[in-house]
Amino acid sequence: MVWGAEDYDLWFDLLKRGKKLITIPEILWLYRTKQNSMWTETAKHQTEFMNQIKINHPEVFNENIR
Repeated sequence: MVWGAEDYDLWFDLLKRGKKLITIPEILWLYRTKQNSMWTETAKHQTEFMNQIKINHPEVFNENIR
């Protein structure tokens, strides 16, 4: 994951292995971003990192399933 977003890749990996992800409605932390932060750079490369996730987890994005 050259452009970050390792957490997305981890979530897909956990789901593939049958793990369950649960969200909670409570805010546990805040994430401050700056104009030239890793977060803004990652957002510019969303298509690229989603393509890498599709390569890493092809069974999740199998076109024949849909």
